[in-house]
Amino acid sequence: MFLNLFDRGAAFAYQGNYSVWLAKKAARMDVEKKSERKRQKMMEEELAWIRGGVKAQQAKSKARVARFAQMQDDAAEERG
Repeated sequence: MFLNLFDRGAAFAYQGNYSVWLAKKAARMDVEKKSERKRQKMMEEELAWIRGGVKAQQAKSKARVARFAQMQDDAAEERG
């Protein structure tokens, strides 16, 4: 038996019954939470670096600032 279920706008196909789907959904949610925590930590570290100011006359890397701006844009897209 195949199940095609939707969760947060995405379709997922599972072979098995509803309880199998629930177990796999819980595992998928755990992976998503870990990924989100890692992304949040990286954004916090980059923001702290950007706010840190000039240290020993080191210029802020434009690429690093641009990467942080891109991460903020990606986060905004995911939220809304």
